[in-house]
Amino acid sequence: MPRSHTFVACAGLMLGAVILPASLVREATAAPLPAGTAFTYQGKLANAGGPYNGLASFRFRLFNAASGGTQVGSTLTACDVTVVDGVFTVNLDFGATPFDGADRWLEIGAQTAAGNCTTFDTLSPRQAVNTVPYAIRSLAPWATNGTAISYSGGRVGIGVTAPTADLDIVNDNASLRLLSDATSGTSTLTLQGAGASGLTANVVGSLDFSDGAATPAASIFSTRGLLANPLAFAVNGATEMSIDSAGEVGIGTTLPAAKLHVDGGTDSGLGGGGFLVLGATNNLNLSLDNNEIMARSNGAASTLTLNNDGGNVAICPQGIGRTGIGTAPTGAAVLTVFDSLWINGTQPRLDIGTDGFILMSEGADIVLTNGGLEVNTPSGGNTFFNRTFPDGTLISFKNNGTSAGGISVFGTTVSYNTFTGSHHAWIDEKLEPGTLVTLTGVNRKAHEGPYCEPVYGIAPTSKANDPSVMGSYLAAPDASDAGSQHLVAAVGNGEMWVVDTGRGDLAAGDYLISSDVAGCAMLDDTERFAVGHVVARVAEPIRWSSVRSAADGTRRALVSVFFESFDRHGDAHMVAESIDALRAENASLRAENDAMRAEQDELRHRLDAIERMLRDVAPQSTGGRR
Repeated sequence: MPRSHTFVACAGLMLGAVILPASLVREATAAPLPAGTAFTYQGKLANAGGPYNGLASFRFRLFNAASGGTQVGSTLTACDVTVVDGVFTVNLDFGATPFDGADRWLEIGAQTAAGNCTTFDTLSPRQAVNTVPYAIRSLAPWATNGTAISYSGGRVGIGVTAPTADLDIVNDNASLRLLSDATSGTSTLTLQGAGASGLTANVVGSLDFSDGAATPAASIFSTRGLLANPLAFAVNGATEMSIDSAGEVGIGTTLPAAKLHVDGGTDSGLGGGGFLVLGATNNLNLSLDNNEIMARSNGAASTLTLNNDGGNVAICPQGIGRTGIGTAPTGAAVLTVFDSLWINGTQPRLDIGTDGFILMSEGADIVLTNGGLEVNTPSGGNTFFNRTFPDGTLISFKNNGTSAGGISVFGTTVSYNTFTGSHHAWIDEKLEPGTLVTLTGVNRKAHEGPYCEPVYGIAPTSKANDPSVMGSYLAAPDASDAGSQHLVAAVGNGEMWVVDTGRGDLAAGDYLISSDVAGCAMLDDTERFAVGHVVARVAEPIRWSSVRSAADGTRRALVSVFFESFDRHGDAHMVAESIDALRAENASLRAENDAMRAEQDELRHRLDAIERMLRDVAPQSTGGRR
């Protein structure tokens, strides 16, 4: 049949969904409100000037403009629809997504009679999609923006008709639930406030726990600004606990100085008190205040046990603290015991393994028997460690049977080896004591134990201002001690060979650096080196005129020194001035040189001219005299 149709639209109703404008309703009949996003659409189809009767198929599409534009959402078809006197009714469901608040137009295509439901005549014009009055009222007072809905005209009440807060929930047991039901989902409640201004701290969010009179009994809040804390807890309006930006927790203080800082409480007593209590007060518990640890048991004293299941207990292992048992520490004693110390029996005695013991008896302070040492020191006397042959180890220290250092005597020098005074070193050649040595970087280990300082590779210094100087050679290994090493003095005072470089006599306190003479130091040279690697200070003056020269003409002396190790930096301003002066002098010399070259060239040109003139006036040889 000819495809010439006219179309009159009729509007049906939907609940909470988009429908056609009421102004287009023609011959509409009441219909129940459908659920969901579907709505009933009723229209009137005319053909050749009269109402159409029979079967027809329809196509429905949404657009964002009255003509042209872009299709929004899916295409819906209704096939083999019965049309009576031109009137037809269909149910349409585009879903909620296309109706985001923007304008929409419905385009309808028709096919008569019933056919393949794929070829349609597009009817014109498109129909504007608007809300009907009751749908508009159902949105009030809310506003939509795309898929978002908002209300800014007042407060929202749930269970209350006169809300007192932006969102007010009133119920016998009110609750607020945030549920994220996605895999690995997270529910987030954000309390966001304005940032701090100036020096004033600002509360950016707070959770208040109030009674029926709206008086806060407790609060959890976060602040920003000066002396603010990201999280704080208050009781009856006073902040009692806080967590600062470093994650440090303060109880009784808003300025915690440790991961857990407790400030406030009462003195620990048997009946109660303390800053921190661990355990039930009617049973075993431990109380701590600001200077006491107390073990209690239901109001009575209890035993304080340390490392009940094993492990060492160290008291001030690296400090100088004193310990008192039965009394406060007195004097310089590390351990002060009131009355007596009784160990292993009725007589004051300390067993040392199976080979010996310390016996406290009258007439002596300490008696060590069944061992290699007996000390008899009367009150007010001294204890001596006397080496009976010159130069060597006095006391050896061992760790689990392996050498870890010792104390040695060399002449009038006492060397505290490996841990202070001197260091272990190795070298294949024999060196003279006082030789200035440098590090080679090739180190060894005295043994494979874990407590072993490296044995440093050394060599006599050979260049001036060497930054790798270790110190002065002290002594070769002790032949009577298999664990001894070469020793290099590096701390305190000692002796060092110093060579005369022509820069004057040595005065006490002068800085020394390495020289070009092997194994010798020299006076620091600020003119030669902008940075001086100082190795020692002179401890005794030396007049070079009183020192005999060697066969090669050099003067050197074994000088008492104080070992140092630092870099002396020159005066940067003076160095800059010197550089500028040298540059100016260089430019002046260059200018003078250029002038002399110019004069030389001029003289050369004049000589050349004179030679040409002489050649031109010279007479031809005639064999006679002139």
